[in-house]
Amino acid sequence: MLKLMCLFGFGLALSCPSISAADGAKEKAESKEKAEPKEKAESKEKAKPKVTRGPKATQQALNKIEITADQKEKIAEIDMEFAAAFAALKKARADILTADQKKAEKEANAANKAASKTGAEAKKAIETALNLTDEQKTKLKEWRKSETEFKAKVVEALKKVLTPEQQAKLPKTSAAKTSAAKNTTKKPAEAGSK
Repeated sequence: MLKLMCLFGFGLALSCPSISAADGAKEKAESKEKAEPKEKAESKEKAKPKVTRGPKATQQALNKIEITADQKEKIAEIDMEFAAAFAALKKARADILTADQKKAEKEANAANKAASKTGAEAKKAIETALNLTDEQKTKLKEWRKSETEFKAKVVEALKKVLTPEQQAKLPKTSAAKTSAAKNTTKKPAEAGSK
């Protein structure tokens, strides 16, 4: 149950900052488009590859990892590769909640921040504010599984670009955690049988 609550809170935390960041980026882009003539804007769109707005798929995994300029280019390619799946994942979560629930979630996050609430206390406040139906709880549980699988794919792609020292700072995927748990349980058993 605790693991489920942690995943739920993580999903909520992931979605909320991304919503406000995406809104800010959208407003900035709209104001920039108004300032430039249409012909100039159209030629820029043709010249540059499509860039996703808002947070990138790799953003959370690379939170505290310093990367080189060469790695930045490769990571940008990874972001482009996962952009559509990342957008679909965010949309799937947004489709589960009603407009009132999204508003309540945003308000609960703001209240948590103002009250300096973190961890379980913050998650409980958000969960209470959302007041999810049983069907929504089931859908969110499935969504969390998809999110975990997606994050694992992103981490695997990043491992191909990062140094071993940087890889050690990457978040552990559920597959890695499961494998580590199995290895820990096997070692004592193997030692006892020898």
